[in-house]
Amino acid sequence: MLKETWKIYTYESVSSTMDQALKLIAEGSQFAVLAYNQTNGRGRQGRQWQSLEGNLFTTLAFKPSQPCKTWGQISFVAALAVGEVLQNYLSNQKSSHMVQYKWPNDILVSGKKIAGILLEIIDASWLLVGIGINLKNSPRELPYLSTSLKETEGIAPLPEEALFLLTKYFTSKMNMLEEKGFCEIRNLWLKSGAYLGKEIEIRLHKQGLIEKINGQFIDLDEEGTLLLELPNKEIKKIFAGDILLQD
Repeated sequence: MLKETWKIYTYESVSSTMDQALKLIAEGSQFAVLAYNQTNGRGRQGRQWQSLEGNLFTTLAFKPSQPCKTWGQISFVAALAVGEVLQNYLSNQKSSHMVQYKWPNDILVSGKKIAGILLEIIDASWLLVGIGINLKNSPRELPYLSTSLKETEGIAPLPEEALFLLTKYFTSKMNMLEEKGFCEIRNLWLKSGAYLGKEIEIRLHKQGLIEKINGQFIDLDEEGTLLLELPNKEIKKIFAGDILLQD
């Protein structure tokens, strides 16, 4: 079980909070890195994460008690925690500002990306959960739409305030994972899963090439793998990839 109190290491600027967390894993068993600027933030597939002023850049570092082969499920835990942080600031009266979870590790508001998650396993003993949330600014000139809390709701909480909530909700959801198993986490994620039941295109990255597969996103299995129904009704398991919604 995670402790409710996290040790927070705060920096004005780092290359990335993931890199900084890696340097600190000898310091304890559960901590978070917060930076106000990243010079080399990164996302999935080695992509650059644009670290704009006023946003949250953090890495949660700890030693999960679950078997290492299941740690990928913790991205769903992190997504739910980020969703709860966002719900703290979003108006309940604006139904269009719904939080949705885009498989495998993005969070959307009003259909636009507002947060992302990156997992890195260190020596099969430490897990680094990198999280970026657009609090004040959102990047432009991307192949997808993005937004921020400032643009959506007119408010931009301080990064340290958002991190306090994030550690609280993440601890709660991790303890739920321990006590009730992944099924409970999966069910909560599916309630707000983006594109569920929709026709999608999956882009798989293989040795520098991109393979495209079209089908209907019908479910997640008990491990968190995406289940795609192909046009011939075959069910294909997708373990990693990028989702695009089909017109």
